[in-house]
Amino acid sequence: MHEVLHTVTRPLLFRYKAIVDEKAGLLSLVTNKPEVKYNYKGSFATILDESLVRALTWRIVYKRIALRILKPLIQKEYREGFVLEWYFYDNLANYERSKMPFPKFYPNLISRVNIESETERWKQDNAQTGNGG
Repeated sequence: MHEVLHTVTRPLLFRYKAIVDEKAGLLSLVTNKPEVKYNYKGSFATILDESLVRALTWRIVYKRIALRILKPLIQKEYREGFVLEWYFYDNLANYERSKMPFPKFYPNLISRVNIESETERWKQDNAQTGNGG
């Protein structure tokens, strides 16, 4: 399922590259995370896409499982450096309610990423866990 979702999201990533690039300020938060550093070579667009696909996977494949059970699993990936995974997970509920085709919803989803809010979420999480970023 994960790789199949990339066939949907990756073309959108390239189509809306300008919008995606506007959010690249978040890269500095995760550059030193081993998962990001070694597997994603510091490409913010790829990290964004991977965060989205992981969130989609949780919402589609595991939709019947309570969030209290999923939360630690999602949180583990988030802390590995998928800095937008919670944003996407939360905001995909808007997509589900919208009944819009995903390619039409995508640019709005990306445009609404608030760099300051996501930076604050990241810092709060790291302060709670003592990870320091």
